[in-house]
Amino acid sequence: TCFGALKAGTRIGDSMMHHRSTVNSHLGSSDTLILTFKLTLIEEVVTGSSAPEPEQPTLQVDAHVNEHYGNLLTYIKFSDVTFDIGEEHILAHKAILTVRSPVFAAMFEHDMQETKENKVKITDIRAEVFREVLRFIYTGSVQAMEQMADDLLIAAEKYALDALKTMCEKHLAKKLSVETATATLHFADTYNANQLKKEAIDFISKHLKVMKTTDWASVIATNPEVAAEMIAQMAKVN
Repeated sequence: TCFGALKAGTRIGDSMMHHRSTVNSHLGSSDTLILTFKLTLIEEVVTGSSAPEPEQPTLQVDAHVNEHYGNLLTYIKFSDVTFDIGEEHILAHKAILTVRSPVFAAMFEHDMQETKENKVKITDIRAEVFREVLRFIYTGSVQAMEQMADDLLIAAEKYALDALKTMCEKHLAKKLSVETATATLHFADTYNANQLKKEAIDFISKHLKVMKTTDWASVIATNPEVAAEMIAQMAKVN
C-alpha cells in the first residue's frame, strides 16, 4: 500500500529487481505471472494562493431608484419641511436632506427655530436654483447646469454638497475663454472652488491676452494673493 499523493509520471519507494529464477518459481501452470496491487487514489487538492476565489454574487441595481427618489420632489404626502423662498413654498423631506448635506443635518438635529416650526426661510438663493439643488440631493443629477452653474456652485458651497460643487467646477472650467477667465478666477477664489481656480490660473498663464483686459487689472489690484499665485504659475510655464 502506498500512502501519499502522486503527480502523473512520478513514483515513490525503491525499484525492485529480481533474478529470473526467482520470478520463474512463481509462474503458474501456463507460464503466467499474476501481479496483485493495492492502490489508494486521492483526488488532487489545490491549496494556498492558487485556489480559485469563490464567485461573488452579482448585485443588480434598480435602474429606477433615482427616478423614484425624484418623484418625491412632487410627492407632498410625506413631506415634513417647507422652504419659503419669496412667494414660493417648496416642500421636502428632512431625512433625505439630512443624509445628503451636513448643513441640513446640523440644522434639523439641533434645537433651532427651523426644527420647531418645520419651516426654513431662504433669502439668498432663487427658488428655481433651490429646486435644482433639491433635484441633485434627491437624484444626484441636475437639469439646468448650462443656465445656472454659477448659482448652483454657490448653493453647493453653502450646503456642503461637494459632489455638486465638483460638477459645477468642471462645467465652468470647460467655458474658460480670454473674455471669461478673469471673472471665473475671481468667482472661484470667492467661493473656495479650488479646482476651478487652478484651471483658471493655468488657462491665464497660457493665454497672456487675458492680462490686457481691464478686469484683470482690477482683480490683481484687489487680490494680491491671487496675483502671487498667478506669478508662481507663470514662472512654471515660462
